[in-house]
Amino acid sequence: MSPLLVLSTTIALLNNIYYCIAIIKGRIKPHRTTRFVFVIIALTLTFSLFAQHNTTAIYLTGTFAIGCIVSFILSIKYGIGGWTKIDILCLILALLGICLWISTNNPTLALYASIIADFAGVVPTIIKTFHHPNTEYWFTYFIDTIAGILNIFANKTYSLNAIVFPLYIIFINIIIILIIYKSAYRRIFRNLRFHML
Repeated sequence: MSPLLVLSTTIALLNNIYYCIAIIKGRIKPHRTTRFVFVIIALTLTFSLFAQHNTTAIYLTGTFAIGCIVSFILSIKYGIGGWTKIDILCLILALLGICLWISTNNPTLALYASIIADFAGVVPTIIKTFHHPNTEYWFTYFIDTIAGILNIFANKTYSLNAIVFPLYIIFINIIIILIIYKSAYRRIFRNLRFHML
């Protein structure tokens, strides 16, 4: 195992531990449905990469899967959100990704279907974070971004299938960081304008 891979996986693991502690302390309020969808997607991705004999990205996805399971369990008590139409749609997309993987028995197709479903699963968290930016912490997403970058450099091959999941992790985490900052800035500006009136 390369030093970069060890570093990438360790960073992701420590970030998951911090995220779960922050949930318990009330600093982060995860979206329940998103966390449930993440469990399904993370397990699908991990098994898909295992079937492809991917010995690099599987460590990141495996760590991601463990973190998703624990944070989902915690979200039942400490999280927010419920069964809205968007939540149900995201859950259906996640289940379709798994069904596609099982029915085609094609790990590459499952990998891409899982990423699409994972993106759909992020939508409730994106909406929640847009309206309530204080329910997420930018630093946890920043650390996941760093872990994704390190994972790409740790790859022995730079085929698209080998690096597509880390690329996706980088992309989605940067999007959420930008939403946290933009939404927080908008709220501060709105409050400032209200006090000036």
